Amino acid sequence: MRNSVLWKIDRVIARFFLWLLTLYQKVISPMVWVNRSAQHEDFRCKFYPTCSEYSRQSFERDWSIVAFGKTVWRLLRCNPWSKGGIDFPHKTCRLPKK
Repeated sequence: MRNSVLWKIDRVIARFFLWLLTLYQKVISPMVWVNRSAQHEDFRCKFYPTCSEYSRQSFERDWSIVAFGKTVWRLLRCNPWSKGGIDFPHKTCRLPKK
């Protein structure tokens, strides 16, 4: 399965999304946190792990289409009416081990 063309294409897509997540975590997120923390003293993420880390874990473990769906669902659940909590990505649709 690891040598299949589909798997290789999926890993290229996953690496692209992981690169975008790294860019977000290193550049954009720190700026947002500083601005929001200054406005609201008790500002923090509702979920553990954060949405970006949840997405990173999903793209590292799952097929890209599954990880993308999980990420969108997580972002939709992150809203003012959500209680949040501990929410790790499920370990379904795992990629074959190297």
